[in-house]
Amino acid sequence: MKGKKILIVEDEKIFLESLVNFFQRKGIEAYGLETIEGAKELLKTIIFDLIITDYKLTDGLGSEFLTTTLVPISTKIVIITGFADLNDKTLLDMGAKLVIHKPISKQELFEKVVTIMVTNL
Repeated sequence: MKGKKILIVEDEKIFLESLVNFFQRKGIEAYGLETIEGAKELLKTIIFDLIITDYKLTDGLGSEFLTTTLVPISTKIVIITGFADLNDKTLLDMGAKLVIHKPISKQELFEKVVTIMVTNL
C-alpha cells in the first residue's frame, strides 16, 4: 500500500488520531481532519486515493464528499456511521464504495480499505 494516500474525516479526535496512526504504521500516507471544511481545504492541494469519513460530523454530513467537485471521480469514499437506521443503499447509489456501521476494529477497517484499493471496486 506504499504510495497510497487516504484522508480520514472524523470528529471524535481520539478515534481519528488512532486511525491515522494505525494506517501510517501499515505504510499508508494517512491524513486526518475533524471537519468537512478542513478536508475541503486539503482536497484543493492533495489528491487522495480514498476518503474515510464519518457520516455525521460537527459541520455537516460526510456524504457531502460524494457530491463535491473537489473530490476526483477516481477517489473512493467509505462512510462510517453509528446510525443503525441509515439507508446504506442511498449512499452506495450516490457513489460510496462502502458503508460501515460502528463499532468496527481498526484492523477490520484496514482490511476493507485494502480490498477496495486493490480490487478497484
